[in-house]
Amino acid sequence: MFTEKPELAKQIVNQVMESFIKNNISVNRLEAKVAGEFIENQIPQARKNLEEAAENLRIFKATNQIIDLARETEGTVLTINSLNNELNQSRSELADLKARESELRSQLNLPGNLAVDITSSQVSGVQQVLEQL
Repeated sequence: MFTEKPELAKQIVNQVMESFIKNNISVNRLEAKVAGEFIENQIPQARKNLEEAAENLRIFKATNQIIDLARETEGTVLTINSLNNELNQSRSELADLKARESELRSQLNLPGNLAVDITSSQVSGVQQVLEQL
């Protein structure tokens, strides 16, 4: 039958292929729609599970006193920097005091150890220690 009418066979094959393609597209669209709806329906539950997990993690960290390492490190670095600044300031003040002491010594024409002996004997804490010796 088809060998006698090749044009008819061609039309039938084309029609079958067109129907197959349309059906395939329709099925793919339907599957995509169903998958999208499924995912949309899962989002609220997934969000709820995520929030519960985050809360459980927060409680665990609080209970076990787990620290935020980045924040703790930053705080430690700030403390070290502050202490270094204080140390440098104290060293600067000490250098100023030594310069002042040297200036006063030269004005009084006192040897270095004598000036220390005079001031040490005037401090009550030093006198108490000397008395105990």
